[in-house]
Amino acid sequence: MSTPRDRAGAADAAKNQTSYPSSVIVVRPDDGVRPAIRGPETGRETESVMKPIRSFFLVLTCSLVWTTLTAPTALGQPDPGDRRSRSRKVFDNWNTSACEMTDAARFTLDRPVRADRIEVWYRWRAHEGSVAYTLSQDGQTLRSGVLTQGDCDPNQEKWCIAAEQLDLRLRPGTYLIQTERPRVCQNPGSDGNGFVKVYGSPR
Repeated sequence: MSTPRDRAGAADAAKNQTSYPSSVIVVRPDDGVRPAIRGPETGRETESVMKPIRSFFLVLTCSLVWTTLTAPTALGQPDPGDRRSRSRKVFDNWNTSACEMTDAARFTLDRPVRADRIEVWYRWRAHEGSVAYTLSQDGQTLRSGVLTQGDCDPNQEKWCIAAEQLDLRLRPGTYLIQTERPRVCQNPGSDGNGFVKVYGSPR
């Protein structure tokens, strides 16, 4: 015959044997196991979250590849539409013979040119880094500017480039560069004309 104490013990045992859904791990304080909850739906939920993320990165990668393949120029290369990338030397009368000096340098163009740089070979004075000049055609001044010192002869350091960047549309004809001081190189090899180089692109 069971006593009230026996019945209470049986009830406690029944509570301890209570079944739980397979998706839940029950941890009691005395189990010494770290709590964790993971059900059979977790994998499916993770997959449903990751699928749109993977799709997004796939589309992004394809877009980047397409942009790279269809770009007009590679990084760091000149743009074919950039006028400066088509600039070239359109006049040059320099030579390596010994120099005498003048203040006049003439050049002739046989076609329309958009000039972007002029250079003369100039003997610089001490502490001089620029010299004024004019550009004219048929006695009409087209530009007044300043030539600045550039690269020098390694053996004769006073002889250096005097140059200016510009943007001038020039038609065929003969032009005169006249410097403030007569220190532009000339010799018989240039027919007594000052050394000058002109860069630009055909118009």
